[in-house]
This record gives sequence, C-alpha cells and structure tokens, in this order.
Amino acid sequence: MAGNPAKRVAALIGGGLLLVIGVVLLVLPGPGLLLVLGGLLILANQFPSIDKYVDPVEKRAMQAMEESVASPLRI
Repeated sequence: MAGNPAKRVAALIGGGLLLVIGVVLLVLPGPGLLLVLGGLLILANQFPSIDKYVDPVEKRAMQAMEESVASPLRI
C-alpha cells in the first residue's frame, strides 16, 4: 500500500503505542481490550495484513462490554 511515509510512521507509532498500553492494561485495571482494538484498527488501516486480527478482538471486546453492564451488582 503506497502512501505518505510520514502517515505510515505515525500510524505505526500511534497504533503500536495503543496496542502496547492495551496489553499492559489487560492485567492492570483499565480498558485494555478497547485500547488493543483501537491500536489494531489504526495499524490495520495502514497495514492490511493486520486486518485478520481485528474481528476476533472486536467480538471479544463487545462481549466483555456486554458482560460488564449486565452485572447485577452496581455501585
């Protein structure tokens, strides 16, 4: 995919950073799976080979979101 090299580098840095922070937040409290999804979406926009990982992560993120709001215990 030919494009602006600066845009590809920015997508690589931004998407990679979101991906790494998301992976860290999977074990720490925070929206880890959503950040992983965001990082993958940014990376898949510039690197089509990453696109195959977006759907499984998106399904799992939506499932986790539904489980979190379906909890009978609310604060």
